[in-house]
Amino acid sequence: MAVHPFRLTLAFLAMCFVATLTAADLKPTAEGMAIEAGSLGSFTLTYPEFIDGAQAAVHKKIETKLDGGVASVRYEGGAIVEASAKGGQITLNFKVVPADVKSWKMTMLIDIGFAKGGSWKAGKTEGVFPMEKGKVPQFHSTNGSLLQIKSAQGQSLSFTVPDYAFQQLTDNREWNWAVYQWQFIVPYNADQPTAT
Repeated sequence: MAVHPFRLTLAFLAMCFVATLTAADLKPTAEGMAIEAGSLGSFTLTYPEFIDGAQAAVHKKIETKLDGGVASVRYEGGAIVEASAKGGQITLNFKVVPADVKSWKMTMLIDIGFAKGGSWKAGKTEGVFPMEKGKVPQFHSTNGSLLQIKSAQGQSLSFTVPDYAFQQLTDNREWNWAVYQWQFIVPYNADQPTAT
């Protein structure tokens, strides 16, 4: 049984409240990795979802067990992901991943309040969270490993995801759900067990 640790780093270097540098708290929960970012808000980064070669979701999550600072997530087909957080970094250890898995995805909801002057930066591209629902719900898609979200008051939260990730920001008002969503998809490569 091979263990494949993937590391997802959440860089909180730019997260400032007034003149005080504050680190966000990371904690595994039953739903995903909870991110408590003070006045910027609370977020949950879901545990990985597996995707096959046809871009379909496969091997759905069936159970999450919490033991101290580690979440053990069990999936249909026998796969297990152990998720932990330490020092602003999330570590994912993949075990017994079925051969039809070609990539994995994680998502996070972002409060619609970011429409009131909030902004985002993905790589070298910057933009604002849309005030109104656009013609298409996906307002930014890119390949890259960096994302920063910033409130109108200037507090920000920065993420570094594994190399070769595809990222997308979506306005879920398209489906009558007043929330933004960020997702990233990472190729699963059993021969390269670590991604940071």
